[in-house]
Amino acid sequence: MKNEIAKRKIRDFRNFKLFKAGKKFFEVWIISLIVTWIFLLVFSLKTGVFYDIPVELRFGLTRTYPDGGYGFIQDPFFSIFQIFLIFFAFSIYKVSNLVPEMVCKFVDLANKQSQELKKYVVIPPDLNNIVNQFQEKIGAKWHWYAALGFGIFIMLVQITIQINRIENMNLIYWWDWRISKPMFIIRLFMIGLDFFFGLIIAIRIVYTFEFNIKFLSVVQFTPQPLHPDGAGGLSIIGKTGMAFTIPLTIVGILIATSFLLHEEKMYSFINISSILILTVFAFFVFFYPLYTAHKAMKKSKKELLDSISKEINNALIQIEIMLKDSSNKHMNIYNRLYNLKYYYEIVNNMPVWPYDIKTLSSFITTFLIPLGMAILPNLINK
Repeated sequence: MKNEIAKRKIRDFRNFKLFKAGKKFFEVWIISLIVTWIFLLVFSLKTGVFYDIPVELRFGLTRTYPDGGYGFIQDPFFSIFQIFLIFFAFSIYKVSNLVPEMVCKFVDLANKQSQELKKYVVIPPDLNNIVNQFQEKIGAKWHWYAALGFGIFIMLVQITIQINRIENMNLIYWWDWRISKPMFIIRLFMIGLDFFFGLIIAIRIVYTFEFNIKFLSVVQFTPQPLHPDGAGGLSIIGKTGMAFTIPLTIVGILIATSFLLHEEKMYSFINISSILILTVFAFFVFFYPLYTAHKAMKKSKKELLDSISKEINNALIQIEIMLKDSSNKHMNIYNRLYNLKYYYEIVNNMPVWPYDIKTLSSFITTFLIPLGMAILPNLINK
């Protein structure tokens, strides 16, 4: 009966609403990005603004643009933005897979060790309540209404930008509504769709992050000193934390790329400031969930070391007594002391953070990339 309950729990964890419908959700988003991008590509070729704006189009407008214009392929940031969004969607999808994988791994381990004397993972009975609360938050309908309103607001902002560009810019862009109304509408729809999906994803990832912290705070961990993952058997916690930072890195690279296209000092200042804020936030996202596991690992290590120290002290007392005995009939106590000291060294070298060197190196590399992109061009220019 207990095994059936445990299996049902695991099955429930693997059927989180976010993760069950997540694949379809992300597929719709990615397909919509690709399809609308292809539509824009086709219309730009058909209109003749794939590369540069033809003279007859530039001078056939209500005013002339002395600096020329940017064709579809000459406006790299728009295409880069869409490509980065696809990578962003995949990185978020990775998070949505890793969190339930982590939960299932610990539930599986708790189930397998039920007959063992030593329990490395203890799942609390109220975990189902945390899961239910998480599912209710994810399933709330207000996310969709808020995202729809946000998408429409961004579309209105884009229309305002279009009007201002007509009046103040010396350049004309391929998406100008006077050149091609279908392209303007498709691009407008595409941007609104991006921010619509983006807000929903942002809300869901915040809830997932919150669930991750709650889960790690209620589950009791005892690290395994000789586990091959180098993190006491808890390396998946570090990998999950790393997965949360990858989307932030992609956003950082996108910000750095956008400002690399501008040479004004104001943009350089905004660039570096944005990346620095994002870097600090990435540190928080990576280390904060791990800190709960770190405290448990540190506490467990201290308890093990204290226990071994007591045994060593007892062995030393016995040796002191035996030194007064000329016979060697108690030599086994020396072997016991040797084994205790060896075990003490093993436990003393046990990690107290749930990540291995590879995960930590990956984290450092990921946040250094956008930081380097933001700072290096300014250093080179000097």
